[in-house]
Amino acid sequence: MKAYISVDMEGIAGVSHPKPTSRGDSGYPDAVGLMVGEANAAIEGALAGGATEVLVNDSHGGMYNLRPADLHPGARVLQGQKAWSMVAGAGPDAGFGVALFVGYHARAGHPTGTIAHTFSGRPE
Repeated sequence: MKAYISVDMEGIAGVSHPKPTSRGDSGYPDAVGLMVGEANAAIEGALAGGATEVLVNDSHGGMYNLRPADLHPGARVLQGQKAWSMVAGAGPDAGFGVALFVGYHARAGHPTGTIAHTFSGRPE
């Protein structure tokens, strides 16, 4: 079974406000460390559940936050700006048996969502 994991940062445990989600903030390296930890936990869970292939899509900001060397060696990582953004690589012909969405946040305007926001890749 192939597993697809998309990882964002704003919903990661321990990231409670927008500042550390920006590259220029002094808290960014710690937020990335938390993001890597949750990505690795998802990878390990997928492998323990029977996955034979794992693709991790770095889905935060410029989409090059996760250092491949820090990720579990049983996974491949997809990084950089992509046409399908946060779901790049998960097309209908990709053959994934499961998709995991890690660190996702609430939609814009959600009354209790931490760092809640929404974006659309559609042209205005």
